Amino acid sequence: MTFKALIASVSFLLLAGCATNNQFVVAEYEKIVEEKFPPISVYYQTPPDELRQFCNVYKEKSALHDCFTNIIDLENFYDEFNDSKLFENVYYAEKDVDFKVLISTANYYHSSGADLGRAAIAGATLLLAPLTNPQDIKVEAAITWKDHVIQRYQYDIPFTAKASLFSTNRNPESDMAKSIASYLMKSFQESEVFTPEFLSKEIESSNYSDELTLPEFVGEYQFSEDIIFHNPLNGVVNRYTHQEFLFDYVDVFVYPVRHWDLNNGKALIEREIGIIKNEIDLLLQESNSSKAEFDEPEFYSVNSTEGKVSFAALSGDYLTEEKQRYKTVIYLYQEEDKFIKFRSTFEADAALGRQIKTFVDEVAGKIQVPEESLFMAQIRQSWRENALEPL
Repeated sequence: MTFKALIASVSFLLLAGCATNNQFVVAEYEKIVEEKFPPISVYYQTPPDELRQFCNVYKEKSALHDCFTNIIDLENFYDEFNDSKLFENVYYAEKDVDFKVLISTANYYHSSGADLGRAAIAGATLLLAPLTNPQDIKVEAAITWKDHVIQRYQYDIPFTAKASLFSTNRNPESDMAKSIASYLMKSFQESEVFTPEFLSKEIESSNYSDELTLPEFVGEYQFSEDIIFHNPLNGVVNRYTHQEFLFDYVDVFVYPVRHWDLNNGKALIEREIGIIKNEIDLLLQESNSSKAEFDEPEFYSVNSTEGKVSFAALSGDYLTEEKQRYKTVIYLYQEEDKFIKFRSTFEADAALGRQIKTFVDEVAGKIQVPEESLFMAQIRQSWRENALEPL
């Protein structure tokens, strides 16, 4: 048996299930977080040309060199991300998840004369004598959102696999994945790659943090918080809370019109009202509440300093699982390429409907929305090219 074949065969034993006591680095990252990362799906990435070329060049340098790509089972990476509890959910090669983590690796090592001696002894004693296999792992990883690459990461990580029949710890593949995943999670936290702000910058969608203008006070209500959704099609929700009665609130949603024809305002609003009703029913179904009973939507206009604002108003009642009756009211209008939606939900006997309408009428025309983003312009162009007819 040649030297390289001997080393390769023992290295295979190291990677194929012998009990191990490996030496590797685990990067430090925050393990307890207030807000989890969004769901991810973990995939193998076909080794990039540069990584394959590196392996080929490295192996050609010497008979003592070897390099293998993607030898770490993907399930090991899934386990590490899932066990971290940093994500809302982790999926194994699930295509319908917005964020994907793509990973490719190259394990490379240089065997020396000392390695030959250790390998020969280990082979002769059937691994009664311990064997060490120092190596390095090149890692190429990418984060995609709906198949748009938004960030890439590269690492060169040292790893020493050890094996003997007397050691009792984890196998090398699992420990390799543990080390690599720790570097990735540290980078995720440092680069803030999963934040809506990072995503909006990378795909050039609307920047609601800097470009949306809202009044701080509306009557007895005060702006209290906002949530920017990861999916740019969902925009942002801004909550206004009554200064005295904290259970009394109005949520103001700002999000893109999901259609290419922005000029037929009433048809767009009627279409969106139907979508809103379906969304509410899905939410109620998930909470085991009854299906909402909606009144017919009403259309009206309000004169503001910026001109006439045309609204649609919708209200409905439903019963919770505990048989409590609630009322939800929705107001909707279009501003440039965005919808502005007001929603408040309260106990049916609270009679807050008139108060919510006063809030809406006062805000009308005072919200300045971001202009159409490049991201939405491109999406609408695609919709336009595939549409048979306008609204």
